[in-house]
Amino acid sequence: TDLGSVDQSLFPPCIKEYLVEVRDGVNLPHMARFTLVSFLHKIGMQNPEIMALFKTAPDFNQRITEYQVDHVTGQISGTEYSPPKCEVLRSNHVCYWGDDKLCHQEWLRHPLQYYAVKKRGSSKKASSQLS
Repeated sequence: TDLGSVDQSLFPPCIKEYLVEVRDGVNLPHMARFTLVSFLHKIGMQNPEIMALFKTAPDFNQRITEYQVDHVTGQISGTEYSPPKCEVLRSNHVCYWGDDKLCHQEWLRHPLQYYAVKKRGSSKKASSQLS
């Protein structure tokens, strides 16, 4: 699935795993769905693109998906939710850090922090290749 200008290679392992599972037709647990929607929204994905990801879920319902995505992203709730911290994902058994070295850094506490660190690293690589 093309996620537009969003660079999937920078995603933390949890988000990558949720995307694999949803593409494979797995019904994600609520916490994983909430995390995926709020993460993708915060990094700039538009609601229709986010909603399209869930079409392969066995329990997909267009109306419910639109409502939930619009609610999490603040379209109808007035509150733009952020994804939960890594600690919350671990306690809900939806953390897939495996042997990812960045995830195991003591200072890393959030999926958006992971993405920001990776993004900085990739832009430094790109600029050093240009010079």
